[in-house]
Amino acid sequence: MDKVFASPADAIADLPDGARIAVSGFGQSAGQAVSLLAALCARGSRRLCLVGNTIPPGARPLIEQHQVSELIMSFTARAGVKSAAEDQIASGEITYELVPQGTLVERFRAAGAGLAAVYTPTGVDTPIADGKEVREFGGKRYLLETALHVDYAFIAGHRADRMGNVEFRGANRHFGPSFAKAARVAIVEVDEIVEVGELPPERIDLPGIFVSRVVRKDVANTLPKSAQHRRPADSARTYNGKTAWTRSQMAERAAALLPEPGYVNLGLGIPTYISTYLRGRDVVLHGENGILGYGGIMPDESTYPDVFNAGGQPVVASPGISFFDSVEAFEMVRSGRVHV
Repeated sequence: MDKVFASPADAIADLPDGARIAVSGFGQSAGQAVSLLAALCARGSRRLCLVGNTIPPGARPLIEQHQVSELIMSFTARAGVKSAAEDQIASGEITYELVPQGTLVERFRAAGAGLAAVYTPTGVDTPIADGKEVREFGGKRYLLETALHVDYAFIAGHRADRMGNVEFRGANRHFGPSFAKAARVAIVEVDEIVEVGELPPERIDLPGIFVSRVVRKDVANTLPKSAQHRRPADSARTYNGKTAWTRSQMAERAAALLPEPGYVNLGLGIPTYISTYLRGRDVVLHGENGILGYGGIMPDESTYPDVFNAGGQPVVASPGISFFDSVEAFEMVRSGRVHV
């Protein structure tokens, strides 16, 4: 059984206009299928529906070239950063379904597991619940969310063998396994293709039964410098003649409030800076991209880009760190094991 294709263009040769495609990637991270996205852009396919956590940098040309008609995402743009996606959503050219990140994970997990739907408390009594069934279990209200199937999934891995067994590196697993399981055709691009038997069984993160095609990456993944569009964290703004706290000051104050011992999730934005002020504290940091036990933000973004937080910023790989996918990350949160 050989699932290797000669090129990304060959791997998507049967992809039709109007296809629904799950695109991997977490913020500005390395875990995006840049070669497959470049091939899709060159192919000129139209009326595409892109599904994912956010729009990876490699998918932006598809939107800029008006090849996309629908987005099903948790995020479409960074706050304060103008984008073609936001413009086309505002004009009505692109329809947009907002799906909370944890709900997105569960809808994909349900599709991959052959389930029709799941109940979640997320979104109850908000516009997200409009037109959806709400039921009460154990005195708590839950929203019915249907399984999310896709035609294709574009996933980035580190290594794969010819049978489609895939190894991810660092925190780049995130949505990849759940996307593959929910897709009719799952295509994985990797840095290296090896012969069957060369991947140690314990290093296989996604079994080949869930993978349809494998192709070698042929486009370099250039990570945007996250600091490019941001003020320094220690710079302050002035409001009504008064100097506000800097982001660093806010993060330091918030860090002092965290419980010990404790597992703490740091979401994107200002919370990510809290990790800088936890030295010596009995606090284990959790990221919904699939990382547990990381340290502060790395000053050099090229040091090890495969270890990153929820904001896509490279972080220190502390002793005891572990990696997993976003399904497991949200299981930790929903089960109450993450304290803050």
